[in-house]
Amino acid sequence: MSRQIKDSLAEAFAEELSTRVSHVVYAGRRDGDVAPPFTVVVVKRLEKISPDAQVYYADMRVVHVSEVADSTSVEHDQRVASIELALDEMPSRGVDVQRDVVLHGFYVDEVEDAVNGEDDVFGDVFIVKAGCGRGV
Repeated sequence: MSRQIKDSLAEAFAEELSTRVSHVVYAGRRDGDVAPPFTVVVVKRLEKISPDAQVYYADMRVVHVSEVADSTSVEHDQRVASIELALDEMPSRGVDVQRDVVLHGFYVDEVEDAVNGEDDVFGDVFIVKAGCGRGV
């Protein structure tokens, strides 16, 4: 059950984010066939808050991936700024009837840099904390 909620939350969050930015946004997966730049939404951890209610705490990552050579470019900075703005403007509460998930609220806790030298990619990681649930 929690796997379904993680997937549903990542899909709904990615879909909403993709309507607010001009680059590709994926939910909960890394696609090796797609060249950067792109953004991935992953739910790292889901913890039930109450044993009686279908309410969960979600620890999410919104990761914008660019090639290392692009990591200091103006375009990269603009894409990261567009994600930051999109996250600020997204409704903090919402219901996705199709996916049967309810977002009770979220906030960006911090932003980190990540480099993967093996794949020659650079990432900006938005650490997002959220409350969510089932049953719409």
